[in-house]
Amino acid sequence: MNRLIYTRYVLIAGLAYATNGCYTPKPVVRLEPVAENTRWYFGKEYANTLQNGVSVAVAFEKVEQGRIILDVEVSNFTNREILVDPARFFYQACAILPEDGTGSRSKFWPSIWPSTPNRNSWKLTKRWPARKRSFATTVHF
Repeated sequence: MNRLIYTRYVLIAGLAYATNGCYTPKPVVRLEPVAENTRWYFGKEYANTLQNGVSVAVAFEKVEQGRIILDVEVSNFTNREILVDPARFFYQACAILPEDGTGSRSKFWPSIWPSTPNRNSWKLTKRWPARKRSFATTVHF
């Protein structure tokens, strides 16, 4: 009788351990850039693009309170000013269309940053220090 009870407890404990090993308490988010031009920097993969002398690099930072935090770096290599407006940033999730053609190809989530009203946008010149060329933006979905 004791051996049967012991076997039952071992089976229950083993089953609980096996099911907990596959359970994730929070949703797992894995973002990979679709851009071919990427670089790794401090453990993050940045998707880079350079157009008309302006370089933009974006990397996934973390998920916090249901929001995806993206690290965005903008560098101006021209002699003219450019306007960087985080309110015009968005995250686009790509999805594969079903074979029958129904559904939507992608969905856009706008940036909800900035949280401080006095830092809505910047005029970025080549003379800006590097620490001011990088900021984080937040997307909530």
